[in-house]
Order: sequence, then C-alpha cells, then structure tokens
Amino acid sequence: MGNDMTSRFETWARTNYTLIEQGMNGARGTALHGARSEALTKILARGLPTPKQEEWRYTNLELLEQADFLQLAQAGVIDPSKVESIALGLENRAVFIDGFYSEKLSSIAPQSGITIQALGGYLHATAIDADVNALYGSIASLHETSLAGLNKALVQDGLAIVVEKDVSQEAALEVLHFSSTGCSAKLV
Repeated sequence: MGNDMTSRFETWARTNYTLIEQGMNGARGTALHGARSEALTKILARGLPTPKQEEWRYTNLELLEQADFLQLAQAGVIDPSKVESIALGLENRAVFIDGFYSEKLSSIAPQSGITIQALGGYLHATAIDADVNALYGSIASLHETSLAGLNKALVQDGLAIVVEKDVSQEAALEVLHFSSTGCSAKLV
C-alpha cells in the first residue's frame, strides 16, 4: 500500500475518532473509550492489510483510497414501511439505520435470562466497565486484522446480547440494517 494511501487512511481514522470523542458527553474515562483508544493505536501502527499478507493476497484495499467515507453523528430517517416490506415478521427484531440502533423500529420481547438492547444503553445501565475488553470486540482479535480494530475504534452503536448461564431460547432474532436515503458515502 502506498504512502499516500497510508497517510490518507491515518488522517481519516484520526479525524473520525476525534469526532466520536467530541460527542462522548463525559464518557472518555470509561473502559470502552480505553478499548477504542487502544484499537486506534494498533490500527495506525499496523496500517491496513495488503496483498503481501497471506490472508489478504487476493484483496486489494487500495480502492478504499478512492472512497469518500463519512462518519455520521446520528442516524438518518427511513420510512417504516421499508422495514415491514423486508422483515421476516419475527417477534424479536433489531433495526439499525446508518449504523445506529432504532428503538422506534425495533421490537424486542422481554425474555427471562436474556438481555438484548442497544450497546450504548447496555453499557450505561450495567456495571460492565471493568470487563469491557473481555467482551467488546473479543470475537475478532485486534491481532488478526486491522479492519476488526477499525470497527472497534470507530463503532458508535451496536447490539448487546447477554445470555445468562444455562438459559436457552427458541425465538430467533432478526437484525436489519438500513442506509437512509440521500447519503451515498457512509461508514456504518
């Protein structure tokens, strides 16, 4: 990957990270923010994957240089009929618009021993702060790919699903992602 792309990526990542920090409303001291900060440091040190790496030999990320991604501060609006037109009609549905959880368009039935809610709301409502690194972003290790680290550093919302030990659930969860109209370049 050329120096121009590395420099552009680094500038873009730092700028978007700063935008997220500015909207944190006092949450900079949380473990989640520490995890984001650590992820950004690792991404910038490693850079984006290149075809010289075995796992990426058939993937050229230089096309990212041509993209003009935009980090959104809030979700746009979609017509609720769009959700209904593609939804499977399951009892449990989580809807994201432009990467942000929409409580208005989601429907999560209360379930004994299972918590499903927006990531931000879950983190604020629980005493999870000390264990955030053990849980948040633990499936895809930062040591495996910069793209997982990029997601961890710049995520603004998500879905927390916590299942207590020995609890099983038969009901499925449908997760739908939408982009609002009128915005062609987004990072969600």
